[in-house]
Amino acid sequence: MGKLRIDYIPIDKIRPYENNPRDNADAIPLVRKSIEEFGFQVPLVLDKDLVVVTGHTRLAAAKELGMTELPCIIAKDLSPEKAKAFRLSDNKSGEISGWDWNLLQGELDELADFGFDMEDFGFIDYDAIDDMPVAPDDARSQEREAQVEYVEDAGQGIPIPGQRQLTVTVFCDDDDQYVALRDMLDTMGFRYR
Repeated sequence: MGKLRIDYIPIDKIRPYENNPRDNADAIPLVRKSIEEFGFQVPLVLDKDLVVVTGHTRLAAAKELGMTELPCIIAKDLSPEKAKAFRLSDNKSGEISGWDWNLLQGELDELADFGFDMEDFGFIDYDAIDDMPVAPDDARSQEREAQVEYVEDAGQGIPIPGQRQLTVTVFCDDDDQYVALRDMLDTMGFRYR
């Protein structure tokens, strides 16, 4: 593999992939804010026809910011099939990555000390949520307690005797929320299906 070359391509020459399966609309304001704060730091990857392989959200945010050209890597060596596979695998690998919540909180706390409000970039202040008052005797907490039951291991990932099981249905707005919830549950050691 040779060295990567970055070319600056006029934004009106760059074409989004028409079958992009990712819905990035909610991420565009966050990426726009990131570009405003830190500059355009990650080049797009385009195929030889200047169709986006990776970077649809950065392209949309750059258009909103009125940028006229973008740093791009032209992946001339990728066949259309490989470009399609790379497009999907690049997005999927980002979904699978998780967070070390303790390290993340340390980073967020340190950045807050420097005046960075990371909520501008999609991070939630969980400490503020934890500090919200909760009435322990409300109907919802009684209902939650009523849903807790003891079960026996049936060899299918069901908790062993003595563990508590709580059945919860969560509706996620998109795949990113689903992945974030799954990562959080994994990190905390919860089993789910």
